[in-house]
Amino acid sequence: MSVSRRLNKPLRIESLDMNLPKGTCIGIPTKCVHGDPRNYPDPTTFDGYRFYDADSNTCTARASTASEKFLAFSYGTGLCPGRFIGVKVSEILLAKVLLDFDMRFTSKDQEFPSYVLMENTWSWLDTNLTAYVRSRR
Repeated sequence: MSVSRRLNKPLRIESLDMNLPKGTCIGIPTKCVHGDPRNYPDPTTFDGYRFYDADSNTCTARASTASEKFLAFSYGTGLCPGRFIGVKVSEILLAKVLLDFDMRFTSKDQEFPSYVLMENTWSWLDTNLTAYVRSRR
């Protein structure tokens, strides 16, 4: 779960015929939203052109773009105001790693790891891999 909130007053969800008391923690299962093929075709396969629009020759989404389909930084009134800084720091860090280090898997048969999708929680890369990392300096 992410985009979590604690209710500061009771909430009635009519469509579910459910009453939630004040203090209840609620959240959005972003893994389900981001992994839904109706939102992103073949969502578990890397596609470097997923957000590229060939007709306009532009990228239709950015990491800091807020939408109902991409909830990394929440959505609506709870949208993270620091998302631009977070994305920029991530870009700088990635550029620094790519410029300053050589990396390769220890085995030629090893492939980039798949995502470990934990039910109702965060997703992360499978960390059972070994690689050589060498500083270029």
